[in-house]
Amino acid sequence: MKRKVIIIIVLLLVVSLISIGKTFSKYVSTTKWDYSYNSKDFYFTSDYLSEEEKTLYYNSWDGSDISFNISNALNKDTFTNEDITYEVSCISNDTVCLINGESNFTATLTGGVYSNEKLNLSLSDFETVANVTVIARSIKPYKKTLQVTYEVNKETKINDIEYELKSYDNLSKLLINNNSDTEECVNIKILKDDIRVSKDNNIKNIKTNIDDVINSFDIVLNNNEEMIIDLYGNNVKSEDIIVSSCE
Repeated sequence: MKRKVIIIIVLLLVVSLISIGKTFSKYVSTTKWDYSYNSKDFYFTSDYLSEEEKTLYYNSWDGSDISFNISNALNKDTFTNEDITYEVSCISNDTVCLINGESNFTATLTGGVYSNEKLNLSLSDFETVANVTVIARSIKPYKKTLQVTYEVNKETKINDIEYELKSYDNLSKLLINNNSDTEECVNIKILKDDIRVSKDNNIKNIKTNIDDVINSFDIVLNNNEEMIIDLYGNNVKSEDIIVSSCE
């Protein structure tokens, strides 16, 4: 009799353990799927900041703010459903820098819709060149870090590349000279969405924003060659473009 009771108890324990194991396995599987699904649909992006370390060269600086965007989207139709709380800061040994007037700027991107916020990096005066690193971190629902280092130069010269912007009413001409003895690749970034560039120019490696407007391209100059790039837009200024060596 005792033996039968022991066998029954053991069987009950085995059945209970199997049931608990299935429930736990289902919980772990569901939790893992939920995390994978949610993190897969999480977008924290920028037009100039990225997860990889990179340097952008900002020349002909005249004291104006340097603008960049932070977004919750991959494009206008693919965005994060939850609100994203984020913070942006900047670091420099050459100048005092602020993001939207603050040393540590915090804000929220609204979820469920396409959100794209324009932020401004302001700098105090400096000698000739200042290196400034901008870091954006999402705090919740997930953590992600984006960054970029700006090398800000008051001069209009990169190595042996010199350039000059001549602006008229609706047309500006960017004159670029390669004074070196070798071929040089130059990258031009356009910071304003209402500036257009003709694809008829000898431009390569074209990149566009989510509205399919060109915002970055490369040109290759032979030694001692000059090239003129036509830019269409009202009152184009030097701070509206970034000229740098190709990445």
